[in-house]
Amino acid sequence: VSNIKEFKMDKVKPYKLAIAGKNGKRFLALSGGRGGASLTNEVEEKNSEQVDAKTIAQFMKDEKIEHVDILKIDIESREDEVFQAKDFKEVADKIDVIVGEHLGGSQPTLEKLGFISEKYLNNQIFRRVNG
Repeated sequence: VSNIKEFKMDKVKPYKLAIAGKNGKRFLALSGGRGGASLTNEVEEKNSEQVDAKTIAQFMKDEKIEHVDILKIDIESREDEVFQAKDFKEVADKIDVIVGEHLGGSQPTLEKLGFISEKYLNNQIFRRVNG
């Protein structure tokens, strides 16, 4: 939140929320130092905090988001969980491009939903195939 204020990012809205493969409560393991964190396997671990979690589809519905030009995602190797959520296919066609670091394992799922894969620097990019 301090970066949002410091760099005057007035179009950025922070949420105290985790994006996950299903809706509910999850534990977020706090790594300390640089502020990194990752979802745990649904059990409390040392230095963790319980947070609300939502699927991308539920988040888009709650926030009334009808279209996403670019979804930049960095969720510490939880991409498969998020993109294999039961409701992700309901919103996949509303997302034009997905960019992330560790999307390789998600490639078959995303390709079935109409995305093609490209590699760019350290990121994998999935673009919607216009059909």
